[in-house]
Amino acid sequence: MARYASFKSKVLKLVLGVLVFSSIAILINVWVTTTKTGQSQVVDALSVGQGVLQQVFANRESQLVNSAQVLTDDFGFKQAVATRDNATINSVLNNHGARIEADVMALLSLDGSLLSTTINLQPNNTDASIISNEKLAEVLSSGGSTFWTVIEGSLYQSILLTVDAPRPIAIALVGFKVDEQLLQSFDEITQLNTTIELVSSNQALDDVEPFAISTLPELHHNYDSDALDLGFSLFAMGISENTYISRKFELSDTNYSPISITLSANVEAVFNTFKQLQTSIFVIALGSIALALIFGMMLSSSLTRPLSRLAEITRKIAEGAYEDLDTDRHGIYEVNQLTTSFKKMQTNVQHRENKIRFQAQHDLITGLFNRAHIGELLAEKLRSNESFQVVGIRIRSIRQLNDTFGQQNVDIYLAELATSLRKLGGLAARLSSSEFMWVCPQTNSNTLQGIHQHLEHNISINNLGIKPRLSLVALDCPRDADEPLTLFKRLNIVFEQADKTHKEYLHFSASYEEKYTKRLDIIHHLKVALSDINSELSMVYQPKMHISTNSVTKVEALIRWNSQALGFVPPDEFIDIAEQANLINQLTRWVIKRVVLDVKEMHEQGHRVCAAINLSAKDIMQADLLPWILIQLTQLNLPVTALSFELTESDLVSDADTAAQHLQEFRDAGFHLAIDDFGTGYSSLAYLQKLPVSDIKIDKSFVLNLAINEADQKIVTSIIALAKSFNMEVVAEGIEDVTSLHLLQEYGCDWAQGYYICKPIPLEALLSWLEPHSINTLEHQL
Repeated sequence: MARYASFKSKVLKLVLGVLVFSSIAILINVWVTTTKTGQSQVVDALSVGQGVLQQVFANRESQLVNSAQVLTDDFGFKQAVATRDNATINSVLNNHGARIEADVMALLSLDGSLLSTTINLQPNNTDASIISNEKLAEVLSSGGSTFWTVIEGSLYQSILLTVDAPRPIAIALVGFKVDEQLLQSFDEITQLNTTIELVSSNQALDDVEPFAISTLPELHHNYDSDALDLGFSLFAMGISENTYISRKFELSDTNYSPISITLSANVEAVFNTFKQLQTSIFVIALGSIALALIFGMMLSSSLTRPLSRLAEITRKIAEGAYEDLDTDRHGIYEVNQLTTSFKKMQTNVQHRENKIRFQAQHDLITGLFNRAHIGELLAEKLRSNESFQVVGIRIRSIRQLNDTFGQQNVDIYLAELATSLRKLGGLAARLSSSEFMWVCPQTNSNTLQGIHQHLEHNISINNLGIKPRLSLVALDCPRDADEPLTLFKRLNIVFEQADKTHKEYLHFSASYEEKYTKRLDIIHHLKVALSDINSELSMVYQPKMHISTNSVTKVEALIRWNSQALGFVPPDEFIDIAEQANLINQLTRWVIKRVVLDVKEMHEQGHRVCAAINLSAKDIMQADLLPWILIQLTQLNLPVTALSFELTESDLVSDADTAAQHLQEFRDAGFHLAIDDFGTGYSSLAYLQKLPVSDIKIDKSFVLNLAINEADQKIVTSIIALAKSFNMEVVAEGIEDVTSLHLLQEYGCDWAQGYYICKPIPLEALLSWLEPHSINTLEHQL
């Protein structure tokens, strides 16, 4: 199941998100801008420092050149050098060095040997040459040269000039010492740290280690200023006091004394102000976020608290619980509007719910409870073990009432009937269009007959007198039913029994349910039996003897059912149930298909017999039945004279015109038609004249006692005479004695059928029985 964020959390996320995004954007912008500004300042400082140092060393070099030139041009000094007057040489060197503040003054021979110097040398260095042969050759050839050298562990910026008289007689050396004091003065000027490195400390000695001097602390981290980028900018917030940005450049690129200088700027010092600014902004951003969180929670709470309250009320409304809403306690106008709308919605929903509940529980025409709700009320009464009586009221022929008086007038009658039920007290409900229920209170002493008299009375509506006939049935609960479904089921069972027995009021009996259950079993097993041509259903055939010739060329096909589950089921019982369950058409087609197969076998055995099949009125009304029958005969190469059909007289009267039209189609196709059980229905001359039938079957009730009952004899003679007047053949069924057979022969009856001749028998027995009784043709009988 999906999880959804609350409105409160969304408000907080929105406020915090916007503020955090803005703060981060500002922080990044300030961070990047200040860091780049700091970088720019560092780079500018390094550039300025580089220029200052280069200029300082250039000035020192010029001063060295001038000082050395003055020294070598001094005549007295030249004379002293020429005469090797060491005292004068030493005096001149010391005086001149003091005057120009030189740190070292020296006089070298043309082979590089040290003749005199103003500094004290170690004993092992007094005879050493302080310049290489290459440098010596350079000085002699050019007259002079700048010179960087390390003497006694100290670095000197020096110049070498020849002492000419007029040819070179010696070499003068003037130098300034480069020490930490000098570097400190540089640092004070440039506000940078300085590092000076000499690639080789003495060109005469190849194995001497390089020389370096620096004002940087021992523990430091250098970053090349030319490699600075945004990555370092992001790192700037985490720099320490020993982090430096440096720039290295070459002060002298001669072959003899290359000097490199590194200027380093302390990053912590440069970025300290920016770090304070960044930190301040960061703190302000955190404070803003904290304040936004607090005010956001307050704002969201002021919104979500009433919304949550409304959500809770909505949930209760959905559950059917309603409560008053306070529309003035919120400080937000929109929330108050929403609360007011919710209150209106609640009122409307409650009103509609009450209306819907009423409609869901009541019948709209009568205002009585409907079937569903009375079932719930009955369930409550049954669960509480109450004893009560349920009376069902059914209006007979409700359709005819609607057709006669109109739907509107009948609805008024139904409302009047509901009013009469309410006057009885207890609970009342309308179950269907024609059925009502009344639950009798325990104090009611009315009998079922008395209730019937109270309800069935004439009602005048729009000058029309309506007095429908009512059927009342009763069940005593919980004895007759202990749950609503059983109650409704048994109520319908008693209604059906009352309709069958034509009783106006009837109490429930267990035997009625047994019959109902058996009927359902018959329907179920009959459906199964009809699904297979070789099922439990079977056909038997009762011969019809032609009275004049004593031959048998006709039989009546009768269905039998021996069910494995139900045993033998009488035809009258299951055929009637098939009619009610709309299975009669399927049953009829099963019979026709089976009979056609049997007749085919009879013809193949040499018996040209016509089998009569009983059809119901529902069968006749099927327009596709006749074409289907003709297809069955065609498939087995049988003539239409192989079948005939019998119809019950009472079934045809209900819609004689339509029946006559369909029967005429059967006659046109060549089939013989007979009216079965003639004399028990609505026989009339007009009826016989309208129906295109060819035979009349006298009902067996008039034939069984024909030999001894004069009234039956008169009826039979009248029927035969009537049939003859319409050129119809007559079949008498139910012949069980020879006297009756002789009387029928005397009356002119054409065909005889009954146990005296032969009882209904299966196909195999019929084929054996036909051998001595049949003839090979039907032509003169048709």
